[in-house]
Amino acid sequence: MTNHAPRLVGHVIRSNMDKTVKVRFAKTRMHPIVLKPVTTHKNVLAHDELNQCVVGDVVGLEASPSGPISVMKRFLVKEIIQPAIRTTDPETGKIVSQRIAMRWNSQSGVSSNAAV
Repeated sequence: MTNHAPRLVGHVIRSNMDKTVKVRFAKTRMHPIVLKPVTTHKNVLAHDELNQCVVGDVVGLEASPSGPISVMKRFLVKEIIQPAIRTTDPETGKIVSQRIAMRWNSQSGVSSNAAV
């Protein structure tokens, strides 16, 4: 009989580390006194072997079958469920998410809605 841990689904919130992404997932439970649903968030580090995740991806995680990968990483990125919109940075040539590209444009004063 195998022991299967539940699969976690979360959003990538940071991906600038080598083969590591930070994923946030939410857990909703009923508050015992107020009797209303309360959502709590948890951030975990996950191993991304192919460095294919970018900020904004929705990913499925699973516990590492051989135990912790490092001191902080205990999960593996199993699949990208919903990829974020990807854009290539013209200066570095790296693939980034649309959300990061919009942040860079707003800091440099370039409007993303400007007519070309």
